[in-house]
Amino acid sequence: DIDECADGTDNCGPGATCTNSDGSFDCSCPDGFADADPGCADIDECTDGLDDCAENATCTNSDGAFECACNDGFDGDGRTCETQDSLCTFVDCDAGEACVAGRCVSVCSVDDDCANGESCFDGRCAADACDGVECPQGQTCTGGGCFAACVANADCAGAEKCFDGRCAAGACANIVCASTQTCFGGTCFGGCDAQQSCVDATLTCIEERCATDACDGVQCPVGERCADGTCAVVPCSTGSDCAPGDICSAGVCAPGTGDANRAQEGCGCGSAGGAAGQGWIVFAMMLLIGGARRRR
Repeated sequence: DIDECADGTDNCGPGATCTNSDGSFDCSCPDGFADADPGCADIDECTDGLDDCAENATCTNSDGAFECACNDGFDGDGRTCETQDSLCTFVDCDAGEACVAGRCVSVCSVDDDCANGESCFDGRCAADACDGVECPQGQTCTGGGCFAACVANADCAGAEKCFDGRCAAGACANIVCASTQTCFGGTCFGGCDAQQSCVDATLTCIEERCATDACDGVQCPVGERCADGTCAVVPCSTGSDCAPGDICSAGVCAPGTGDANRAQEGCGCGSAGGAAGQGWIVFAMMLLIGGARRRR
């Protein structure tokens, strides 16, 4: 028998598996792929209706497979998706408690209603705003809200932008603060007013919050920087046009390193550092040679 598979004389095509048989051979495609003659083509289970995703889930096709993710407002593995309210259907909580995502938590109006180490987040006591929050597949909890991860604004849907690695309609969108705090620029701060000074003497009452300066805690979308408490695109031609620690990238200031900034400013720090580094290497080699001579 001639083994066409081993000799490479078969015509199975890309992606297909060749199996030798007496006097012949067979071509087969792996699961999730169909015969394309020649080769194999991916089956789009989502479009063809071959997926088993839940009614309240979104199907996403991939090579040879597919993924199911529950839609916003639903929890589960994508094959089964339930609302948070439905998770509490068979949960009985004690007096003074309420069911949240299948768990009993203490209800509250202010932080003083909660035990030591806990705060009042949106009417429930918890040590952290994300305690007990279950996010849909593909999202993670930050500040009590569920968000999709991102690196650039293009990673986000619709009008959302990328704030500190999460997609949101605004810096404070879906952020849940304790009853004694308010959200400003994506961060929860202790509130204050002109008559009420901040407990921490190192902080100042700025925009009704206790902060170090106007940009303290302000999270800007990718491509924008904070100036006087407001996010805006900062145009630049060199790194010297940007704030310390930023670099000039594609004509706008972006997060970077101080060394990269100095290199853009043309100060020659990089070459000076390189020369200094070479000097230390020569000095170290001389010490090693001297030590080897003394051992002889």
